[in-house]
Amino acid sequence: MALKDFINQFTQDVKEVAKSVTDKASDTIEITKLSAKISSEEATIAGLLKELGSAVLAKVESGEIKDEVAEDLVNKINNSKNLISVLEGKIQEIKDNAAAKAEEAKEAVEEKAEDVKEAVEDKVEDVKEAVADAVEPVVEEKATKVCPLCGVEVEADAKVCPVCGYEFE
Repeated sequence: MALKDFINQFTQDVKEVAKSVTDKASDTIEITKLSAKISSEEATIAGLLKELGSAVLAKVESGEIKDEVAEDLVNKINNSKNLISVLEGKIQEIKDNAAAKAEEAKEAVEEKAEDVKEAVEDKVEDVKEAVADAVEPVVEEKATKVCPLCGVEVEADAKVCPVCGYEFE
């Protein structure tokens, strides 16, 4: 019977541990749900505080509310707004200057490209002229004669006609 009692006790212990784990999991799920609801309510409060702040700001600026602390905060807000405006102006100035510099650079590159194109065209003409000058003397220097047998034109110093085999004297 001792083994049966051990097994029964072991089974009972396993059931209790399983129930404890299940309870803890349920508690964790419930805590997560409640935490999500708290976060949602905190977001709602933040939104309402923003609305309240905007409403109070408007009333302080219009003079409906006279409060030294609120007026000080409104002054700080207005100073921050002014600073933001100045910084946005500087950003726009930098963008405008960058655009102008980019346009200047583009024009300079286009001008330089045109100069390079013209220089290349000039060099091409120089090379064509140099080739023509080099070829003309070669062509002029080659003297020819005509084979009396077949009529083919051959170099003047040829001893034999390459076409018909006629031997020149």
